[in-house]
Amino acid sequence: MELMLARRTRLLLVAALSAILVPSAGIADQKKPEHPEHPENAKAAAPALTKDQLADAIAAYVKRESRDGFYTITDPADGRELRLKLDSVHRERLARTAPETYFACADFVAVDGVKYDLDFFMQGKEADKLQFSDVSIHKRNGVERYRWREEDGLWKKEPVERAAGR
Repeated sequence: MELMLARRTRLLLVAALSAILVPSAGIADQKKPEHPEHPENAKAAAPALTKDQLADAIAAYVKRESRDGFYTITDPADGRELRLKLDSVHRERLARTAPETYFACADFVAVDGVKYDLDFFMQGKEADKLQFSDVSIHKRNGVERYRWREEDGLWKKEPVERAAGR
């Protein structure tokens, strides 16, 4: 009986020491997110604006910059100045190209009936402080001039010929 009591005491002692020593390693493990793609504080990692806020900021910018209802841009492919009428801003995706830099596509129709898809880039921490930073012609009558690819949660432009050769 005494031998059994000694074994139980040793087991309890080992268990107690393990409980004291092992949790320090366990605490470090508990601080790591379960999966790398799931940040511990998802709310802090989320963008500070919504798809609709971005689309509204782009539409407001286009309206402010338009003259007689037309937004003008020079087409770098041929140097022509285009007079475009805004049809719609895409609201299906909030895309980031850099921290605090977002873009969305907008559909336009030129006075000659040609359809254009322009990418508008806006910068800012909050929806009411977004500022226009750039615009580029993504498509002319549905023909892409470049493609987008996602890399580490950010979107990057890629020439069409490179994207097609993947």
